[in-house]
Amino acid sequence: MTTRSTPGDASGSSKRIVRALFRRRSPRGGEANKGPGPSRKGARTGRKTRLFAWVLLILSTGTSGAFFIIGFHSTLFLLVSTAVGSALYLWIDRPPVPELEVAPSPDTFRRRRVVRLFVSMLFFLFTGFSLLVLVPDSYGRSVLYNVLVAASAAMIAVRIGLIADFRNVPSTLAHILVLAANLFGSNQLVFPFGIGGSDAPTHIDVLVKPILATGHVPGTVPCGFGFDYEAFPAHHLLAVAGTLLGGMDPARSYYAMALPGAITCVVVVFLLVRRVSTARAGLFAALVLSGSSYFVYWASHAAPLSHAAVPIGFLLYGALRMSRGLDLRFVILSVPFSISLVFTHPYSSTLFIAVLIGLIVARVSVGGPRRIPWGALATLVVFLTVLLLHWIYYSCQLSEAGRLAAQYVRIITSEPELSPPAVYDRLPLSDILINTLGDSILVSLGVLGLLKVLSREGATRKAFLLGPALTLVSLAIIGLLSNLAYLLPNRMYVILQFVGLAPLAGYALGSRGKPPPGGSSPPQRRSRLPPVSRRVTAVAVALVVAFFVFMSTASNIAGFETSAFTGNRPYVKLYVTTSEAQSVQWLCRYVAGPDTVRISLSVSAFIVHELQACLKLHNGTTNELLVTEDGRIDVNRTAPGSMILFSRFDFQPGFQSAITGAGKHGQGVFQRLNASVLPQLGDFNKVYDNGPLEVFRTPSSR
Repeated sequence: MTTRSTPGDASGSSKRIVRALFRRRSPRGGEANKGPGPSRKGARTGRKTRLFAWVLLILSTGTSGAFFIIGFHSTLFLLVSTAVGSALYLWIDRPPVPELEVAPSPDTFRRRRVVRLFVSMLFFLFTGFSLLVLVPDSYGRSVLYNVLVAASAAMIAVRIGLIADFRNVPSTLAHILVLAANLFGSNQLVFPFGIGGSDAPTHIDVLVKPILATGHVPGTVPCGFGFDYEAFPAHHLLAVAGTLLGGMDPARSYYAMALPGAITCVVVVFLLVRRVSTARAGLFAALVLSGSSYFVYWASHAAPLSHAAVPIGFLLYGALRMSRGLDLRFVILSVPFSISLVFTHPYSSTLFIAVLIGLIVARVSVGGPRRIPWGALATLVVFLTVLLLHWIYYSCQLSEAGRLAAQYVRIITSEPELSPPAVYDRLPLSDILINTLGDSILVSLGVLGLLKVLSREGATRKAFLLGPALTLVSLAIIGLLSNLAYLLPNRMYVILQFVGLAPLAGYALGSRGKPPPGGSSPPQRRSRLPPVSRRVTAVAVALVVAFFVFMSTASNIAGFETSAFTGNRPYVKLYVTTSEAQSVQWLCRYVAGPDTVRISLSVSAFIVHELQACLKLHNGTTNELLVTEDGRIDVNRTAPGSMILFSRFDFQPGFQSAITGAGKHGQGVFQRLNASVLPQLGDFNKVYDNGPLEVFRTPSSR
């Protein structure tokens, strides 16, 4: 009978015991500090990191107080979480108690295998029930759904903690991808016509449908574009391909194409973190990204930013693979990904330049034997070449970029102007806390991971984990406090979760704690993964992951439509309802002359565009329903004899009535109609009613 070999054989265990004893008994300095033992440089690194943690704790605490005083409440708890992460590191980073590593027995591995199978069974059970509780045409998800996906995430966290062999990694990653597909794609199941971002109807009606009809991108005259995104049609072409290959409606194809891209990002973040750390940390990073609030939102509310994340991830991965030297294969592959990013989203293109520069600066700063990041430099050169050619020959944005840069210089050199607080800053602190708690947990884990990375000596790890994250955080802070155009913190935060916070959080959860001073742990390349040493730690990590996923996915940051914590606040309806589709079909049959139709502000832009198209055939026009500041219909400014397409969705969820700061996050004013509108409408002639939507005709004269 053959005996099954285990990862920890007797000889390996003996060597570890001898090495541990040697480290404990060796004197400081001299020959004893050579080899695997501690180094003075490592000890200094540990002390500097603790000092930095104290400075970060004090600064974040003081800044939190300042933000509270000046009224920036919507970001207050993210700053507090920075202090929490610093304090957590200082508490964890205590001198470790020496303990001998004992090789796991075959029984231990068998028990772990049984537990892995059990948690996998629970994972698929929770995932299956979460899909069962989704009700089609329900226009939202229940709290029970969030509880079940959080439980699924906890089971994955337990499974990651039980990994003892690299052969378990692919199956665990598959579990994470199932969870990601659930979180990213479930919105398309509960909204009958799908759901996208606020600008999705414009992208679909102005570009996707014309490309399908004509076979080419509108705006063939160079620099003569009528719609900005005619110069950035990559993701529109992807939606067209989905329509042609899958036979889907253009809108559903546009929405659906974001799902494979988001899942690809989860795989890419695993590859990135595994490359600079361990497979365990990479799995945790992928799991964290799957439940991150803004990433869930943009994965389920398709927009250009949703598609721009994919090439950004692959370009960073190529730069990482070339960290040891140039590789012609990855240089060539960076060309199509650069083209994809440049032709998808102008904002993300310039943002990616900042990320690459931050990565290069970080790599040069930390030093090491391979100080020059040739891979990142090669990627930057290729990307800048593609971007410059696009600006000169296709979009003609070179002059616009120069004007914007000059504007930034004028604003920075003149007296600084502080950006006013957002509308969300006036909400009760309890509402802000409950909706930002998931992101606060993510930031705390990110800060913990940042400090853990700083305590190590691996130059490549520091550069790739810290460079993009610190660059994006710095830009987001500038965008939050200033009035600089295009520096929108909410847009940066999506990429920050992808290439910054999720990798750092994965590193914090996946690393085994602080090694002895100088014991820099290089990226793991062996097939064996270290076993989890403490069951309590594994359970705590699983609970933290579950709580994070629940609070993130149930917050209004991940989508007002699916949030359990809206606080009964009005918000914009980004989806089409069955009753809206029925009402516009009736109106297009009913209107036979040059009528003017006033449309409720909550009606989907798709319906507005469709109604405009059919009224145009009869020289009719459409206008928004005029609403007073107190939420009543402005009858005095409604022309006699016009029609009103009234939607009861104006009462719930509401509509956006104004914008206090164009382009700035949290500057929209949201409103609901006053209940007194119903008797007011009773004075008009009702010509159509399907329940949620009604059509009225105002008197010809007053």
